[in-house]
Amino acid sequence: MVNHLFHISCLFLVYTFLVPHVILAVVPPVQVKIGVILDLSSVAGKMSMTSINLAVSDFHSKNMIRSANLVLHVRDSKGDTVTATAAALDLLNSVKVHLIILPQGSVEPSYIAALATTAHIPVLSFSASETSFPPSRFPFFIKTAPSDATQSQAIANLISTIRTNGAVLIYEDSPQYAELIPSTVKELGDSKIHHIPISSTINNEQIYDNLVSVKGMKGHVFLVHSSVHLASRIFDAAKVAGMFSDEYVWITTEFITSYLESTVDSSLFGSMNGVLGLKTHIIPSKKVRQFEQRWRSEFVKENINHGNLQPTTYELWAYDTVLAVAMAVNWTIEANCMVDGENLLELIRNTEFEGISGRFIIGKGWSNGSKDYEIVAVGEEDKRLGVWTNKKGITWRRSLRSLLNAPVTGKLRIAIPGLVDPGFFPILHVDRVNGTNHLLNFGGFVKDVFEAAVAELPYSLEYEYVPFVDAQGRRLGDYTELIRRVSLKQYDAAVGDITITEYRSSMVDFTQPFLDTRALMVVPLVSKNRGNPWSFWLPWTWDLWLLVASFFIITGFSLWFLEHMNNPSLQKKKFTKHIINILYFSFYLPITGEKSPGLTRNISKTVLAVWTFALFTLSSSYTANLTTIFTTDQVKPTVTSIQELIDNQDYIGYLQSSYVKSMLLTMKFKESQLRPLTSLEEYNNALTKGGKNGGVAAIVDELPYINLFSQFYCCNYTIPKQFSYKTGGFGFAFQKGSPLAQDLSTAILNLTENGKLADIHGRWLAYDKSKQSRSTLRQNPSTFLVLFIITGGVSILAICIFGLFEMWACIRRKGTDDNRVNSLPLPPTTSNFSSEEEHRN
Repeated sequence: MVNHLFHISCLFLVYTFLVPHVILAVVPPVQVKIGVILDLSSVAGKMSMTSINLAVSDFHSKNMIRSANLVLHVRDSKGDTVTATAAALDLLNSVKVHLIILPQGSVEPSYIAALATTAHIPVLSFSASETSFPPSRFPFFIKTAPSDATQSQAIANLISTIRTNGAVLIYEDSPQYAELIPSTVKELGDSKIHHIPISSTINNEQIYDNLVSVKGMKGHVFLVHSSVHLASRIFDAAKVAGMFSDEYVWITTEFITSYLESTVDSSLFGSMNGVLGLKTHIIPSKKVRQFEQRWRSEFVKENINHGNLQPTTYELWAYDTVLAVAMAVNWTIEANCMVDGENLLELIRNTEFEGISGRFIIGKGWSNGSKDYEIVAVGEEDKRLGVWTNKKGITWRRSLRSLLNAPVTGKLRIAIPGLVDPGFFPILHVDRVNGTNHLLNFGGFVKDVFEAAVAELPYSLEYEYVPFVDAQGRRLGDYTELIRRVSLKQYDAAVGDITITEYRSSMVDFTQPFLDTRALMVVPLVSKNRGNPWSFWLPWTWDLWLLVASFFIITGFSLWFLEHMNNPSLQKKKFTKHIINILYFSFYLPITGEKSPGLTRNISKTVLAVWTFALFTLSSSYTANLTTIFTTDQVKPTVTSIQELIDNQDYIGYLQSSYVKSMLLTMKFKESQLRPLTSLEEYNNALTKGGKNGGVAAIVDELPYINLFSQFYCCNYTIPKQFSYKTGGFGFAFQKGSPLAQDLSTAILNLTENGKLADIHGRWLAYDKSKQSRSTLRQNPSTFLVLFIITGGVSILAICIFGLFEMWACIRRKGTDDNRVNSLPLPPTTSNFSSEEEHRN
């Protein structure tokens, strides 16, 4: 039994491990013929061939079952469309290939795509360039590389960031290169664009002549989109024409950049410092690094003269393309399907995997993979400048200032306002050396925003601040006059708290507003009870006052009635004494707690305790209500609407030199009603006086100034909600047509998005409660006039009565003494003298 089981186990192992190999030895693997058409005379073709060979080798080494064998049939197109088409016919008719692989941009693919579609043979192209035909026209044509449809967006974004006077598009006059130009022009919009199509067949002298024709377009971006060979001729001609100076900006598209970036020492291009390029952004990974190392090792074996080249994104796409073909072949064989063009086409379209270059996804004949772009500085050791994505645009990793120059030359003369009141220090402050235009100190929110925006520019900008004052330091005019001087080119720009208006915009170009503003009105607050001499009566109603007074009398009478029978000190007194005792019991005794004249009955003490509690409760309620009346929500504005000021013809204050004056005049205010003010202190003094006493009834100004005023004088004034006039905001002014206005606008938007503008605002214009004025709506003596009159009157009356009683008592005592003297008997006459003397003694 044991031997029987052993024999069965041995047979199982033999069938499991040996039979498949015997079958494979009898049935050879399927031979899948892959046609490859490359320009093997070019470096690009040789680089792509290395990637294709690596992919086939990897497939064979990892495919242990060996059910398929990929056989490459390579043809050299020599960069000629006719030769490539002839090679395709040979592969289709003679070799009977299962599919064809094309490289990037070497030949026009439409001819080969038409032949392959007729033969039902898939054609795979790892070119990112747009084709001149739709996918539905040639269904057997598949693009495996991510489309460069977004490259035009990246180009337009980069040109807009550089922001020069326009763009010159230099491109190869062939279908595969001309397709990118219309979409780029569309993305650039209204920019000034010049086209220079160049045929690959023209000589170098003709290329030179084409470039010289646009040499005078300094400040333009020159975009080159062509084959690698033609691009090298264009750059050589540009160097000869002297167009590689700092006044010119050159950009290369992805196809050229990829091969410029493959080597720094390429003698084909020489020094390319200053050229910007776009290339597909590949996320660095261990898989990519390993592939690059293997690729360099294989490439050097066959191309010793180009041993320093690096694989580009096209080499990664070529590798992934062959890998996708190999996977489709495997699936076809595993499904016991015939390996033909239609089955391979369907499987390749449904192939999805994580390749070397990223996610490999094929849609209806086109790659659905997303594509980001790197912006690189060609020829520099630190090449990467930034990354462009469709969602975020350009994210800079390094400044462009070392590569680009500003669209203006020389140092800009930037006008700034003259001396500014210290109260407006956070917004803007300007100090000068006496009698000169030399600045001692210039700062504030406005200056920090301007300099932060300049720091965002992709080029360096030299400028100097020039105060808008005469030799004596007096301001030369208001802000509108300052704008007019900029329009007359006396200044290159103006920086300050300048409001954007329609009239000013007709003279200059403003940047994007860096601070949104609106005009508001400030009016004094007045207490609803201020000046009311009976304010202390307000916490209680009159009936409550009468009730409390009645209980004072009732309680005092009750205590007196309960005590006077048993208390000798309360008996046998005059009526007025009894009244005094009653008031004593009800007023004085509950507060002081004194025992004299004392309470002898417990029931009296109980009544006194209850009354004391009631008295303290009433006192607390009275105090709380009186405090509320004087401090909480018991104020009102003197003016509630702008129309009220117009109807009453009140005086209105405004900040001198601001545009608010013209705004008020359009609201039908008379100029005689308007009073210019220059400082926060003048604001406060004018509002305190009021319109009828040489001041103003209200002040109209923009939000930033109102906020500053509120910080120092927060409690005495209010801002009526009925008036809020939207304005254009603060902006920087430049001469008409200056590209700097748009550049700074973009920079301000960047400051807004990255949070730097909010940081500057918080540093200068944050609402600081510690700087608030401690003043409140204090009560004046008139509020308690009646109370003081009563208190003082009672005291004076008591003193007068006391004085009268004392005088009356003195007179009575004197009369009594005289009567007593007159009633005494006279002494003897003889002793009158001695008696008189004794009497004196």
